[in-house]
Amino acid sequence: MKSTLILLMLVNAITKAQGKPLRSASKMLEAEEQKRSQYESVQRVVKNPTLASGLTSGAKSINQTVDTLMETIFYSIMDQTFDIEFTADLDLETNFSRDVNETSVGTYIVTDQFRIGPKYQKEINRIGNIPINLGSDGYLFVRNIYHRTDAIRAFERRNLPLWRTLFNHWFGILPILANILPPSFNQEELYDPLTYLQTPLMIPSNSEQASKIPIGSIRQYGISGGINLSFDPLRKSLLRLQDEINSENLNVDVPFTVFKTGNHTISVLRKSQYIYWVLVTDGRTQGVKVESILATSFKFFTKLIPQWSGVKAPFSPIDVLLSKAKLSSIEQLYTFDFRYPVARKAYEKATRGDLAPAFRAHSRGVKQKSDFTGVSFEFNKVTFAHQEGTQTERNFFVQQLKHANQITSSEIEIHDPSGETNILEAEQVWENLDWDVLVGAENIKMNNRVEMKVKKASSYSKKNPRYLFDPYMKSPINIFSSLNITDRFTDAREFQKVINLMRYYLALPLREVPTIPVYSHQRQLQYKLDNTLMNPMDDIRNIKVSPTYLGKMSLNAHISFPSQYLKHMSQKKPFQIRRAMALAYGMDANYWAQKQLRERWSWMFQYMGWVTVQPLKLINFKVPDFEFINETKRTVDAFEMLNQAVTPMEHLNAFSTLFDSAYPVQLIRALCLLGDYRRLPRLLSFSTQAKHKPLDTGDMKRAKNTFAKLNHKVIKSRTKFPKSFTFKTIDRKLAAFDPNNFIDNRARPQLSKIRITPIKRKDIEYLVDLNLNLTNSERKTVYVYIKLEQSGSVNFGRFVLFDQVIKLSTTSNRSTKRANARTSFYINGKSSPFGSPLSDLIIGLGGTFNIHISLSEDTQTWSDSRFIQTELGESGVKIL
Repeated sequence: MKSTLILLMLVNAITKAQGKPLRSASKMLEAEEQKRSQYESVQRVVKNPTLASGLTSGAKSINQTVDTLMETIFYSIMDQTFDIEFTADLDLETNFSRDVNETSVGTYIVTDQFRIGPKYQKEINRIGNIPINLGSDGYLFVRNIYHRTDAIRAFERRNLPLWRTLFNHWFGILPILANILPPSFNQEELYDPLTYLQTPLMIPSNSEQASKIPIGSIRQYGISGGINLSFDPLRKSLLRLQDEINSENLNVDVPFTVFKTGNHTISVLRKSQYIYWVLVTDGRTQGVKVESILATSFKFFTKLIPQWSGVKAPFSPIDVLLSKAKLSSIEQLYTFDFRYPVARKAYEKATRGDLAPAFRAHSRGVKQKSDFTGVSFEFNKVTFAHQEGTQTERNFFVQQLKHANQITSSEIEIHDPSGETNILEAEQVWENLDWDVLVGAENIKMNNRVEMKVKKASSYSKKNPRYLFDPYMKSPINIFSSLNITDRFTDAREFQKVINLMRYYLALPLREVPTIPVYSHQRQLQYKLDNTLMNPMDDIRNIKVSPTYLGKMSLNAHISFPSQYLKHMSQKKPFQIRRAMALAYGMDANYWAQKQLRERWSWMFQYMGWVTVQPLKLINFKVPDFEFINETKRTVDAFEMLNQAVTPMEHLNAFSTLFDSAYPVQLIRALCLLGDYRRLPRLLSFSTQAKHKPLDTGDMKRAKNTFAKLNHKVIKSRTKFPKSFTFKTIDRKLAAFDPNNFIDNRARPQLSKIRITPIKRKDIEYLVDLNLNLTNSERKTVYVYIKLEQSGSVNFGRFVLFDQVIKLSTTSNRSTKRANARTSFYINGKSSPFGSPLSDLIIGLGGTFNIHISLSEDTQTWSDSRFIQTELGESGVKIL
């Protein structure tokens, strides 16, 4: 061990002597914490610096810990599995589950799923002392994917029958939990268990059942199954090790598995009142995978509540998965207009898997435009792909690090009304998830993809290629790269790091992005003053505050490399490629571009360092300084393959090799440096949500307002992106059926302006005058959802005081689709339509409160949620 450390230190010293130290994409987002005070807290919970140094987690830590506990204690209620054991090897498994994801506009996407099917697992043979296990499973599944909002829940509470309202709210338990738990407790996780239990019955096999699907919702159902053969050649040795260390709870496995799976899925998406999309998908996968697992678990809070087993805390320092597979799929999409009887009949056949009547109806309408049947054929997409992937994970309960890298090479054939299109595609999906209990989750996801539009050869043999480039096509090859960074808990320091990374990746100055001060000088002065008064003998020069917390953030960056750029780039010499890679990694470009580098000791030591640290990848730990040589060699080899490539398939293999990088951000930066990147189309879009706190100082409020103004901001280079062709249009349609990309595009009214007039209170009652300006609204009435909740620095103890839907008359202008609505109401006291003894008591104490507002014309489609922070005091309602 000592020799290894000495070798690493020696190699690192030589590397730094010859060039600058290297940086990885994720490392570029990490601060040099050793230069900062270790006693810097997220939020000063107490003013005594001695205690504060032991409470560095602060408010974020409390909020994140509570979220984790709620996930374990409450949300798992809706994830239930029931097993019926037939034999020792065969079970019948039934599973109900619910997954709720919050969108960037405050709504939720709910996915209820039901599965049922047999599960078989048996040892069928032994080779020596190594057991060979055969596993098989098959199940029917139904999914109900739909949008939910707090407003819909509030409206249903007033308009559904009493028995259903009680059932939806767990007979009064859910509102109690919402009042006593933090606001991050999501009622949608538990709300309406009847709809959740009805999931198996939600197969829309006829037009009558389809008409019950809410607009914008998806129903998926089908069958899936697979078979696998696995063995663990190290199992006996690992069990012996487990006995020697006397740890029965330790799980150590290195299984090797051969698998084959298949699925048949029918998805129905209701686009509008009469329009339905039906997607039929058949998929097959076969391949091998190797896993390496070292894990155990502990129980916490076992004595907190009687008869409760506590919270299970996983601990897995090693969790590695390597996989290689072949995939094939057929995806067919049709549109059905239910205003036509032929379309309704064809729909019923399609939802049973028979698309022949739909195709005949479409053909009939194409031949005779006057005889339109209401059925439209969108596309038929056939895909054959090879996929290789690696995934490493390290989980310590309070900290989780996950890294995944997947390379896919695909042959795609598309048939649509315009004809046949053939695409060859190589794609890399790279993801890095870093979560810990102190600062939440930060997710970096990158996608690099090359698309080659080709045509099939008239004859195919070993000598003749299967595909050919079209000599008349201007841009047959295009590379697209995208980088997404999502951070739920962004502070000013993290914001600057992300912006610097985007500058590096896009090669854009991003002068339009304002500089946000990392620290609040007013807060720091206040802390120093408080500390001087409490502890006059302390040295206040070392007192620091945490970076200003801003809110949520998601950034999306895109780069396009056209064919002419790629042609110019592929002609570069090896030394030019090495030079570009050195610049991308922050190394000495002149030194590392030299051809005689292999003869030098520095190269040999760095290569030995790369070999030495390979085992560290098992625990998801990388040393980027030693990856540079290997990454550069792989890139040079890929360019050599591109120079020698003639056929489209040879180009596909070369691009797959090029994309197989552990550091894709640096790779794209190097590709930019190999040409005139100023002519490349580049784009950066922002999605930000500022989170204001009642204790924010003036400069903190200004920083958050600056952060909030970046929402929906788009920065582009001068060169425009190429127009989307058939393949991109089809990808967008397929994305509509993916819950992770589920977007509600229904028209809805929007709030263009909210004005709350502060009115002095009458006795102990607070009067609010609400004036709303609406766009995209033509009706004479509008439903307004209003929610009042307490606001605080720490989420624990914040209460939802009321949430109600009220109906208002509007004065509208149909030509401009603008309207205005106004009302006044008391938020507490006898005159309040929302008051209750509990809410009156809390409001009477005063403090900071948030008012959330959204609009609807039909009680189903609601506008984006907006909120205003107010302070209630002696002078009445004050807007913060």
